[in-house]
Amino acid sequence: MKKNTGTFTYAALTAALMLSLCACAGKPAETSAAAAPTGEAETTAAETTTTAPETTVTETSAAVSGTTEAAGETTAETAEAFAVELSNGMKLSIPEKYKDLLVIDTPDNSPEGVLISVSEKASIEAAAKTSSETDGAGWLFGISCITEDALHDRLCYDMSGEEVFAKDEDGGFYMFLHPTDVRVVREENQYSNETMKAWSELCEWADSAKETFLADNPDLSPEYRGNSPVESYLARTAYMEDVNYTVSTLEYGPLEPNGVDPKPYVKRLTENAVYELVTDEEAPDGEYAVLNFPDDDTRFDFFFMEGKENYVREVWSDGQNEELYHVEFQDPSVKASAIMQEWYDAIAASRDMAALEYTPDALIGSWAEKVAGRGVIEISKGADDTYEIQINWGDSANTMYVWNMTATPDGSNGLRYENGRSAILTFDEKGNETEEVRYENGTGRFYLNSANEVMWEDETDHQGDDCVFVSTN
Repeated sequence: MKKNTGTFTYAALTAALMLSLCACAGKPAETSAAAAPTGEAETTAAETTTTAPETTVTETSAAVSGTTEAAGETTAETAEAFAVELSNGMKLSIPEKYKDLLVIDTPDNSPEGVLISVSEKASIEAAAKTSSETDGAGWLFGISCITEDALHDRLCYDMSGEEVFAKDEDGGFYMFLHPTDVRVVREENQYSNETMKAWSELCEWADSAKETFLADNPDLSPEYRGNSPVESYLARTAYMEDVNYTVSTLEYGPLEPNGVDPKPYVKRLTENAVYELVTDEEAPDGEYAVLNFPDDDTRFDFFFMEGKENYVREVWSDGQNEELYHVEFQDPSVKASAIMQEWYDAIAASRDMAALEYTPDALIGSWAEKVAGRGVIEISKGADDTYEIQINWGDSANTMYVWNMTATPDGSNGLRYENGRSAILTFDEKGNETEEVRYENGTGRFYLNSANEVMWEDETDHQGDDCVFVSTN
């Protein structure tokens, strides 16, 4: 797997709306593409290469004429812009001063979900005169919209040239597509300083398109998903089938998943988190939890050392290579190794309950909160291997909190839900009921402990923390 490391802190990422390094401003591809020349007035063809774009776009549907050299002559802020309407109703504002320098493609029903692709016209014209191949010439950026399932597939592999930067209310994820090599082309590979200055200006503007797109479409919310090796392998446990992995600690041996759903742990480890490669520190000492992928000869060590709980070491090639990462969570109280410990504990509990021949059906029944006795969980069998759950919790003589959810098996002793609904019911003196919905689509888990008691992990607002429910049967 190609190494792809994080380069942001969460605070900086939030402030900059996930601003990334613009490859076309001079960052070479990880393969053999050379950077565009700078300094000398002219260079030869041997000093720069242009490769095909990583994302295919359709034929030009909106083109205008002009040369890029003119772009370098404009240094003042551009007050005027024109809006490009996209096939899904979104729009993108483009500075008027670049209108005659660009080829703008807005395909309909692109199989890859591409909404817009923008290239420099002068490069396309130069490529057409020197070669029959123009795809990718002068490409600056694109924006696509994909489903959550498609995003999950992408997260499992190297996403060089793709960045998640926004999400819409319908669950669509917006990707910023950019080259990983330099795409400027000129006839006979003649690159003047003026040409490169103008190209760099276009690249700088292209990298700001994410922020412009968010501003132009205020119903979108900023979104970030990293693609470091740590995050990519975590995604594989959640979104790929038949992945061979184990979770262990130094104290206890490796355990296979045993039916425990990895998604909630992966979500907590990767969402609202930024993984950054650490090059100037040694790995911490002491114990750690291990996420191991034996088929790939790769493992990740999550350290428990106080103050170092968010350090992760990647080890591969039979221990001959390693890299150290640090993860920064939006919530500074979150500890990566603590989440790994919870994941391991859930797998261990599922294994132990399976040995006792427990199944999720063991949770069916009525369960009362052990201490105060005011909360009651009712669990019944639903359709298609699901379970219907309702929680009633009396708050006062005329107020009751109610939760409803449909759950599916999670290991041999647990039930997981992702559609929890919470409401407050208030009754007047005549018994009339008023409902106030607190939230919907809450997530969490119910499971049996070793004492045959029900535990509730409420991931939305932690109402089940420190609560134990015993059978009323």
